[in-house]
This record gives sequence, structure tokens and C-alpha cells, in this order.
Amino acid sequence: AVYEKGDDIFIIFSPLMTKTFKNEIEATKAAERIVLFLNEQNRKFKDKIEFGIGINSGEIINKIEDKKLKFTALGNLIIGAKRLAEISDKQILISKESYEKAMNDIKAVKTKTKDGEEVYEVQKVLDREQNKEFISGFLNRMEKDNKSNQNNQNQKYSGQGI
Repeated sequence: AVYEKGDDIFIIFSPLMTKTFKNEIEATKAAERIVLFLNEQNRKFKDKIEFGIGINSGEIINKIEDKKLKFTALGNLIIGAKRLAEISDKQILISKESYEKAMNDIKAVKTKTKDGEEVYEVQKVLDREQNKEFISGFLNRMEKDNKSNQNNQNQKYSGQGI
């Protein structure tokens, strides 16, 4: 769901819509694509877009009505994301809580806000699927090599007696 308030645009990643509980990863992937797009626009055009992106996790009450997500944010979900975006300068900042939920899939550098709050600057989202394909291919090659070596050893020793 996209929610606009003043100059701020919020994108809500709800398990109801995304069908996953790993929405911190999905939000970070989307943020990476947004940064690429905005940087490309800034490179092409004279009028620059000033932006910052903040990712925060929290609880929402939500339902789907007329094929649209209706939600109410609880706690500091929106305020936290807005605060992170305001202090960000063309980068992606993620709250400590959000980072801890996705730290196995996100490479980030710990930093502190002026208030001393611990936040993380996202460097990149790790592509686990690509890694999975590489590892699977590597293991298959190793298995074939092992079978080939075993066959060669069996042939080498088959003519010898004890």
C-alpha cells in the first residue's frame, strides 16, 4: 500500500499482501530499486530530487477492502520511518529492529543518529537465490568429480590381486 502525507511517501509491506513475513527484506529490495531510479533521474536532469529512505518495522491492523489494503499503523512505525528518511541523504537507513530481523540477507554498516540512536546504512541486499544456484552447481560438479575419481580408482585396482 502506498500512503502519502505532505512531502512523504510511505510504502507499507503487509504480510496480507506480500504473503511473506520477511517484509524487511522486500522493503529493502524495493528501496534499492528506488535509489537506483532516483539517482538515474538526478544524473539525467538538471533539477535534482532530494531524497532519503528509511525502513522501520512495526505493527499494523489491516484488511483488504475492494482489492486495496486498508491499514492503521500502531506505535511509532510511521514516525520512525519518517525520522530515518529525514536524516538520510540519498541513502537507505534501516532501524536496528528491522535490521536484526533481516541481518542474514542485508549487508549494512552500523551508525548512530545525532540523538545517539543506533541505525544501519544499507550497503546491499544479498542475493540468496543467486548464491543458492552457484552452491548447487558447485556441489553437483563436486559430486560428478568424486564419481569420476571413484570410477578411475576402481578401474585402476580392478586388475590387481592380493
